[in-house]
Amino acid sequence: MLKLFSSTENRQNYFMLFPALVLALQIPPADAAVRPAIPVMTAMEPAGTATPEYPSPSALSEAQPAPVASSPYYSPEAYPELIAGRDLILNRQYDEAQARFRSYGQEHPEDVTGPVGVCIALTARYLESRSDDVLADLRQSVKDAKSRFDAPAPEGKRRAGWHFLRAIVYGNEALLEFWDDSHFAAYRRAQDALSELDSAKDAAPEFADPELGFGLYQYVLSDKLGKILFFLPDNRKKGVKKLEEAASAGQFAGPIAEISLMWIYRKERRTDEADRTGESIERRYPKNIIAMMLRAQTQSDRGRHDEAARIFTRMAAAAPDFPKSWFYRGEQYFRMEDYTSAREDLERYIAASPVDRKKIAEAHALLGWISEKAGDQPAADLHYRTALVSDPKNSRAKRGLGR
Repeated sequence: MLKLFSSTENRQNYFMLFPALVLALQIPPADAAVRPAIPVMTAMEPAGTATPEYPSPSALSEAQPAPVASSPYYSPEAYPELIAGRDLILNRQYDEAQARFRSYGQEHPEDVTGPVGVCIALTARYLESRSDDVLADLRQSVKDAKSRFDAPAPEGKRRAGWHFLRAIVYGNEALLEFWDDSHFAAYRRAQDALSELDSAKDAAPEFADPELGFGLYQYVLSDKLGKILFFLPDNRKKGVKKLEEAASAGQFAGPIAEISLMWIYRKERRTDEADRTGESIERRYPKNIIAMMLRAQTQSDRGRHDEAARIFTRMAAAAPDFPKSWFYRGEQYFRMEDYTSAREDLERYIAASPVDRKKIAEAHALLGWISEKAGDQPAADLHYRTALVSDPKNSRAKRGLGR
């Protein structure tokens, strides 16, 4: 099951959900049976999972929490920087976020907030770019953050925020170990993260930010492993409730919990809630491509391919360096039978030399179908064969060559 999380496609689709992932990631040792959970939250997962009964619809998009200038859980100097940096990251302004957090870290060498913020920005950037240089910077930023763990813990409720930030560092460390195929080490670091979340709640039971990690843990555990381990209780409703608490009352975690809920709403065919939540997120974070991606896919689920294509157009404008926008818009044009536009987008995606081999294969397979329909069988066969080089399991290309 570790392969579920290790694919390139899944990693790249997660990059705006990473704080939730690093807090919720639980990689089981060989003898674990009760508390494992491997989050597999690809934004492109088809909808259709059986939905548990919920007592009432969420009204998150109708009642957003008002921004607050200070927090009892974080230091008065750190909190504005933490929120401002988070918002920069959610809008893909990674350089600005890193610069802000580094500056704060230099000015406050005793505070873990600056290095933690740098970790978050670099994790988001790496999951999107797959750059070795970014990965090296991330490894160093985790070391820098942990070097400040020896500082005395703050008193009172601020201890809760301190533990929450430490949980993020351990979660990032778990991801690094996992990418290095050190699964047992990753499991230990994930347990450290969960312990820090418990400590945060012990310090301030009303503190809502840790509910992000707990909610995803409960939901993903039940959703993914409940189908295999029949004795596990179905805690999906409890997980959603915790995520809704984080979304409505969380301070740092609020919008990240909303994006996580949007994924769940779409997965469970709660399309109106998914769309309302996505509209709210896009209004506040107009360059957040995961929110746009989920919203477009929600429209596609409804058969509204023209609206999905319009959202992907906004996504391409907001993130011109993210070539998957062209692939997904090309898919929508293909479904609308606008084959000229589909061909242009799919060829543009391939020309960008993306790293996702399965997407490259599907793009070639779609181009093969378009060429075949246009009567150009040699071009169609070439696209089908090229698709199978990238992904020998591509079913569309296999069918094309088999005709």
